[in-house]
Amino acid sequence: MKMQWKKALAVAMSLVMTAGLADAALPARQAEAAKKKTYVVVLDPGHDETHTGAKFEGLDEAEITLKLAEYCKEALEDDYSNIKVYLTREDEECANGGKSISTSDCLKARAKFAKKKKATVFVSLHVNSSTGTVAKGVESYSATAFMNKKVGKTSQTFAKDIQAKLVKLGFTNRGTKFANWTVIKTANEYNIPAVLIEHGFIRNPSDRRWLSSKVKLKKMAQADADGIAEGLGLKKTEDVDDEDEDYDEDDYDYDDDDDYDSVKVTKKKTASTVTKEVKAAGKQTATSTVKLSSITAVGFTGLQITWQAYPNAKGYAVYRRLAEDDYDDDAFKKVATVKDLSYTDYAVKAATAYQYTVRAYGKGFKTGNTKKFLTKKTRSAAVEEFKAARGTFNVIDLSWKQKSDAGGYRIERAKVDMDDDDDDDEDDGEYKKLTTITKSNVLAYKDKTAAAGATYRYRIRAYHKQDGMTQWGAYSSATVTIPGSSSSSSSRKASELIAGEPQTTTAQMKAYYKARGVTYPSSVYSKKGASTIDKFVKIVYEEAEDEGIRPEVVFAQICRETSFLQFGGQVKAKQCNFAGLGVTGGDTSGETFDNVRQGVRAQVQHLKAYANTESLAHSKVDPRFDFVKRGSAQYVEWLGIQENPNGSGWASEENYGYGLVDNFIKVMLAT
Repeated sequence: MKMQWKKALAVAMSLVMTAGLADAALPARQAEAAKKKTYVVVLDPGHDETHTGAKFEGLDEAEITLKLAEYCKEALEDDYSNIKVYLTREDEECANGGKSISTSDCLKARAKFAKKKKATVFVSLHVNSSTGTVAKGVESYSATAFMNKKVGKTSQTFAKDIQAKLVKLGFTNRGTKFANWTVIKTANEYNIPAVLIEHGFIRNPSDRRWLSSKVKLKKMAQADADGIAEGLGLKKTEDVDDEDEDYDEDDYDYDDDDDYDSVKVTKKKTASTVTKEVKAAGKQTATSTVKLSSITAVGFTGLQITWQAYPNAKGYAVYRRLAEDDYDDDAFKKVATVKDLSYTDYAVKAATAYQYTVRAYGKGFKTGNTKKFLTKKTRSAAVEEFKAARGTFNVIDLSWKQKSDAGGYRIERAKVDMDDDDDDDEDDGEYKKLTTITKSNVLAYKDKTAAAGATYRYRIRAYHKQDGMTQWGAYSSATVTIPGSSSSSSSRKASELIAGEPQTTTAQMKAYYKARGVTYPSSVYSKKGASTIDKFVKIVYEEAEDEGIRPEVVFAQICRETSFLQFGGQVKAKQCNFAGLGVTGGDTSGETFDNVRQGVRAQVQHLKAYANTESLAHSKVDPRFDFVKRGSAQYVEWLGIQENPNGSGWASEENYGYGLVDNFIKVMLAT
């Protein structure tokens, strides 16, 4: 009688579940996932270090959204079952080509990544910005173009669910809206429900308190996760962390069609008691925990864990913690749910020891932690024979040995405090990225921006991409000192005037350019009035002299801003914008000029606006001339806002003007 009642209940539950799925009206991709009971969530941390977002007083949208994505992924995988989460980027770098790809193409590539992962839903995470400090609150977007289509309506549901969770935290509700943002519109074109979430305003004082706090960011990410889960129709799982958890005597039964028993975890009988009762009933004994087999370092920095089959298990949850946290069972975090008897973890750091435990789950039961854990240190995958040496013109030549299996390399640089006797990185200045090399067989790099009198520590690490994830090797470092006086603004007075008589010649400018070993882009500028470097420097000299600006200052800035006319950033060579005029951050590419002379003239006029208050010799072509406070930076050193006593300047970068003097103008004049 009891068995008939249970079978009837099972049939009823099956009908309810089937009806629930039908009523959800999910698109085909979600319906397919629902049948498999596996949902794929792709989180998109908005922007990156190339395609930058909002920045204000030390806060950076690209950094904030990455943290939100990491915390949201952790919350989804810890709190909900049958869910797999991917990030469109896993560090500050662009995952789609960096400077070689436009912002629009990068956004489309993110949506294409979601398609590749067969995403059930795509969520793009952002932080809002405005010119003032009054605007505040959260808002959620779905694509206008798909608002009346099935995928669009599902997107709207996700937007409302996530918005509601964020508003509960106390944020001002700016509502759910529509906009054809490229990233969500493209995802919808792939039939993937997609939303874009704006997590407060970076300039608003109350919102900034959330955006600058790790604890509050985790709360926001949890709200995102709960909203996503609600849109998927998921409920939080109830984990059983202790193998001595109790069981209700009526919550396990014998299924005549199975070889083993399914046991439901409750609060009255221990696992060992259940095992004894199962054995007494003549069934094969099920152990209370999964038996772990091995852990092996694999691939670049991965770890592979294996275990033995658990009776009647439908799947296994894999948990990980740092080995140094072996005193804290709460440090275990779920990293995967699989059906196989092994799992390879690539989301780990190089040269770091980890511990793993595995729990089995099935019809009505879930095991506790294993008594023993698998412990292993990942490979370092460090680059060998990394060297830094001073070359000509204060250029630093970096070289290294090729790393097996590397996909490329990332190089960073920091200034070293020479008053510190310790030979470590602890007291070095902040490391900043110099470049990312995307070919493993490129084994050298020239740093052309080092300053005289400074000591630098360089570090390099290799990366390898596997299963959509980027694995990073450990750092290798090298240190080098450049003779000469320091370019620090605190120890020097400004002395290089922007306006004045030329101190160079066109021949010297040409020789300086050719000494860099770069190729002049004649294919571009032959159509723009300067087919050779000779013609280019002649134009620079003429335009500068006409306005009373030193030509070596103009040409030095051109070489600095365009990487010696190689470009590679947001501004393209064909724009004839040689000083980044109009590039204000984000995805802006700046002004475009008809030809080389017009572009150089605009730059010269902009420099003159800073240098003095004299009238222009030519008609104004600089569209940003009137934005400058006239005469506010008569010295090259004052072009950096941080070093300008008037609080204005060309660039916000520390020691911008001093760098122009030391690394470009002085080198040119010594050629």
